[in-house]
Amino acid sequence: MKSKNLWILLATVIALVSYAVWDYKKDAKNEEVKEQSKTLTAGDESKVTELRIKSNSIDIKIKKESDLWQITEPIQALADSAIVQEYLKGIFTEKSIQTLEKDQDLKNFGLDKPLGTIELTHDGKLKQYQVGSIKAYNGDVYLLVDNQQPIYLASSTWALKLEKKLFDFREKRMFLKSSSLIDRITVESLGKKFEIVKKQADGKDIWQFSDNRYKIDQNNIRNVVGIFNSPEIKEFVAEGKSYQSDKAKLKLGPELSKVTVFYPEGKVLYKLYKSKNDDFFIDVPEQNQVYKIGQNFDTHYTLTQDKPHPYRDNAEPFSFAKDQVKEVRLYLDKVDYVFKKENNDWVWKNSQPNLNFNSKKIEDWINLLSAFAATRFIDTKSFVLTPKKPIKLEFFNEKSELLVSYVFSDKTKQKINNEEIDVVPVKASLVSDVFYIRGSQLDDLKFNEAIQGKTQ
Repeated sequence: MKSKNLWILLATVIALVSYAVWDYKKDAKNEEVKEQSKTLTAGDESKVTELRIKSNSIDIKIKKESDLWQITEPIQALADSAIVQEYLKGIFTEKSIQTLEKDQDLKNFGLDKPLGTIELTHDGKLKQYQVGSIKAYNGDVYLLVDNQQPIYLASSTWALKLEKKLFDFREKRMFLKSSSLIDRITVESLGKKFEIVKKQADGKDIWQFSDNRYKIDQNNIRNVVGIFNSPEIKEFVAEGKSYQSDKAKLKLGPELSKVTVFYPEGKVLYKLYKSKNDDFFIDVPEQNQVYKIGQNFDTHYTLTQDKPHPYRDNAEPFSFAKDQVKEVRLYLDKVDYVFKKENNDWVWKNSQPNLNFNSKKIEDWINLLSAFAATRFIDTKSFVLTPKKPIKLEFFNEKSELLVSYVFSDKTKQKINNEEIDVVPVKASLVSDVFYIRGSQLDDLKFNEAIQGKTQ
């Protein structure tokens, strides 16, 4: 009897274990199907050749042509390919939250009159997504794919995809080719004209003024040229057939600057204007376009009193080889002081041997000046340096050959960048122009602390 009960118990255990294994496998299979159903779009987004976004407010068609995306409706314009690809990537990564039973009434989910439709031509086949106008309690949306049930509960981001505007997809760069192709730029502003050109030096691209009048700040000029490839356009306000009439309505006023960009295949002219509302506009006659931009273009391409020589290297007056300085001469309070470097120390070389001086301050002069930059250059035709208490500083090499000289004038006040500050006019031998440095920079040199006077 015990043996019989044991066999019954064993059979029951085997049956239960078998059912558990079968049930686990069934659940695993169902879970796998459930996971697969979450992905709404299979495949590779790079194989999409057409995109259409249609709602009550907009009908946008975008087509891929030779690896570039072109807007074909409602206007003909170049699209921002990176933005389009990002939009498509968002669709291909979307997953459903829940799959509803089939044979639902579309009216209950707002799919009889959908909020909008997104269509893709993917790998030669049309794919369609209809977003219901009725949302779930938490803001999620109902989605019908390829006009066939089941209906999917999906993320609210589908509704956001339909809210995209035409401007969102447009190319917002001013120069539609790579800025690396730009090899010459002319600027006309405030009645002045100058030209910068790109040259090759030691295997690098170097920008310079065509007449070599000044040294250009190479770091700054890269930002200046790069602005043409940055998304500066804020709004297209006149273009196409209505270009002339819409432009006339803007009442742009006088030009702030006129910039011509040259590249191997041609050139583009940009005219900058400022409205009464302090908005900035660019007119591009060759493209029949006027668009609103940010202030960056004005900052880089309009001459002002504070920047009569844009792109100039403000550190040029101080670009001496500080390691070559072996002799320093200072004219201060009508007295000449001469110092020479001997055995890595500075020695006073005047006829009076009893002068106290701080040799560390001599090194400070060299290091501080090599790090200075001009605050503003001055037109020498209208400015004469006539200091009441001039300070002259000269640096020489070991052969007593002049490396650079500076004449510091008296402090004065100037309004620079809408701020009135103390400045010091300076004349340096490395440049032809007089320029300002900040008064605090002259104070930092502390000439009087270095020269303490004669010993008693």
